[in-house]
Amino acid sequence: MKRIGSFSECRVVRGSSPAGWTDISRLRHRRVRTGSSPVGWTDHWDTLCTCIAETFRFTETERIAFERNKTAQLIAALPFAAGCDEPERTALAHLAVYMTEIRGGSSIGGHTPGDNESIFARLRLIASFKGGNPAVITHGMNKLALIMVQGYKRSKEEDALRGVYNPLNDCSWNAEELKVQLISGINAFPCEILDSILPEGEEVIPWL
Repeated sequence: MKRIGSFSECRVVRGSSPAGWTDISRLRHRRVRTGSSPVGWTDHWDTLCTCIAETFRFTETERIAFERNKTAQLIAALPFAAGCDEPERTALAHLAVYMTEIRGGSSIGGHTPGDNESIFARLRLIASFKGGNPAVITHGMNKLALIMVQGYKRSKEEDALRGVYNPLNDCSWNAEELKVQLISGINAFPCEILDSILPEGEEVIPWL
C-alpha cells in the first residue's frame, strides 16, 4: 500500500504546519464532498466490528463499546470518505493496529521521544492509504492527531505518576499550540462525512 504523504515532513512541533505534505493553497477552504457517502462506510461497519471482535475475542460488552467508539469509527470511515481504493481492507488493517496497541501493544507502540519530531509520527501505521482524496485524508488525520493530543493533556498528571512518557511533561510539545494548528488544518478542509462522526469541538474523547 502506498503511503499518502510523508508525515515525517509535517514538523508541527513548536509552530510548523500539520498539513505540510500536501499543497494546501489550492484546496484551502474548499468544502470536500469527494468520496463515499456516510452510508458507504456504515454499510461496512458491522462487518468490520465482527472481524475485529472475532480477532481480539471481544466479550459482548466489549463489542458494544467498540461499536460506539468514535475514534474507531473515524479510523474506519476515513478511507471510505476519501474515496480510497479497497477502503474496507484499509479500514480493517488500521483498526487492527489501533486495537493491538490497546490490547497489550502499548509497551512497543506507546509514545517515545523519537515520536516528538512530528505530531503524526505515532499515527504513521494508520496513515497508509491506496489512492484517495488527500484533502479528506488531511482532515481525518488532523482529527485523529487532535484526539491524541487531547488525550495526552488529560493523562498528563497520571502519566507522570506512573512513569509513562508523555511529550507534554517534558515540554517537547505544547498542547495549546498544537490544538490551534490542528484545528486550523481541520477547518481548512471541511468534510461532512467525518464531521458527522466527530463534530468540531468534540475531539476531547478517549483515544481508547
